[in-house]
Amino acid sequence: MRKLFLLLMMAFIYCLPSMAQKTKASQPQNEYDGYVISDFRGIKWGSHVDSIYRDGVKLNFVKNNDIAGKNTYVIPEDNLMIGTVELIQLYYVFSKDNRLIGVIMKGNKKQLSEMKYIISYKFGQPELKDIPGGKQYFWVVDDIRVYFDDVNNADIFTVEFASDFETSESKKINRNVSDF
Repeated sequence: MRKLFLLLMMAFIYCLPSMAQKTKASQPQNEYDGYVISDFRGIKWGSHVDSIYRDGVKLNFVKNNDIAGKNTYVIPEDNLMIGTVELIQLYYVFSKDNRLIGVIMKGNKKQLSEMKYIISYKFGQPELKDIPGGKQYFWVVDDIRVYFDDVNNADIFTVEFASDFETSESKKINRNVSDF
């Protein structure tokens, strides 16, 4: 009887780690947990504005000057839906040498909580900063910074994805060093 009890305890201890893993895996993933944002809608960070295709069709980026100090473009007839949030405008931000380094989304403040839910669900709870006249939610996801601005007296919210493409490329190369 004692041997049987000992065998059952050993089997239980042996199975315990695999049961814990199954329980963890079945829970919804709603925190950052190593997520990498390698692109936006299939457009890789660092892609040149003149060589971006989607579904085999070259995208038509049109220069836009709505945002001072940024090299922005829009895509006419672009899909302005993010989940259930209908954006007012979607801007693609390019570097001086016309490589994709960011995206700026502007939406109606009535849908602010929906957009915050989408981003928080994907990337976890944000850091919070006070900015003049409002709040800024902030996430760092690998080499991408995500800013979500909620300005008190504005009718819109702004979400910006900012890529440090050059740093990302350096990391890819440096992760594969075989010299030592």
